[in-house]
Amino acid sequence: LKSMKKMTEARCPLPILVVDDDEDILKMTSFVLDQLGYKVVTANDGAHGIAAIEEDGVTPCLILLDLMMPLMDGASFRRKLFEIPGAAAIPVVVLSGDNELATKAATMAVAGFEQKPISVERLAAVAAKFCSRTG
Repeated sequence: LKSMKKMTEARCPLPILVVDDDEDILKMTSFVLDQLGYKVVTANDGAHGIAAIEEDGVTPCLILLDLMMPLMDGASFRRKLFEIPGAAAIPVVVLSGDNELATKAATMAVAGFEQKPISVERLAAVAAKFCSRTG
């Protein structure tokens, strides 16, 4: 991680929003992204993710979204995101262990998808793709 951090210092000032109901995944993803020099905002379900954007004014450079969550699942979160002015343009990458991930992601108009568990290298690559210094 130390060698990767050098590549990502002075990253985009916008945070990455991680929406997942698994506390361990939230902690690990946040830790890795933080070590890579990114700001991170977390939400433990889709409803809290939407609230972060609508009520807290979070404008993420990227949303990492789980599919299966209580209260509001990933697909419902994505639909709601389209209703928020300006939020539809935020890139969303689905992170899920779902066996039908590719099929489900294709119906959600997302920027990409990654199978869980995601490696540190893949997470770094996804973050770098959407959250650059110039972005």
